Amino acid sequence: LKVGQKPQFKLEFDTHSVELDFDIEKIASLTDEMGKNYGSSVWEGSPAGGHHRSGTLTFPASLSKVKSVTLSFSEIAGSKREFTWQL
Repeated sequence: LKVGQKPQFKLEFDTHSVELDFDIEKIASLTDEMGKNYGSSVWEGSPAGGHHRSGTLTFPASLSKVKSVTLSFSEIAGSKREFTWQL
């Protein structure tokens, strides 16, 4: 993650307890510490379904001068998941 560049995340989802049948583009969001949302994501990778998925999630807006960003998934196996990076 770098200021001035589009945020990209290489992701892997692995489980044997639930079906990975969600639309990653619909449940993912990226915000900074000021609450700015970086737009709709684009997923290039495994389609919905199964127990193993991998690919790249890209957001269209370049990162502005921020201190941190949080990648959120609104619903995976009934729970919200959040990951934060300090820049």
